[in-house]
Amino acid sequence: MGGAPLSWVAGDGDGGLVNMLLEHGDIDPDTPDNQYGRTPLSWAAGNGYKGIAKMLLEPNIAAHPPPLATGNGGEGLADVLLERGNIDTCTNTSYN
Repeated sequence: MGGAPLSWVAGDGDGGLVNMLLEHGDIDPDTPDNQYGRTPLSWAAGNGYKGIAKMLLEPNIAAHPPPLATGNGGEGLADVLLERGNIDTCTNTSYN
């Protein structure tokens, strides 16, 4: 997952480390990883980690839902993302 530590731990489902990194203060939670260009929210949602997706959404970090939110068993994440109310559901992103 490139060099973004938050992307790595969010994609691995490690909520404790995600929380620690978010509390650190100098980590930009919208920074994509270096290898795939995916954000921590995209990794968490794509891997079905609903709790981590909620953590990343708490401080209004991400404005767009990741396209993988309903993949890999993460169907329930679409509801979490839509609860925010300011989600752009027309955003289309392709991962090659």
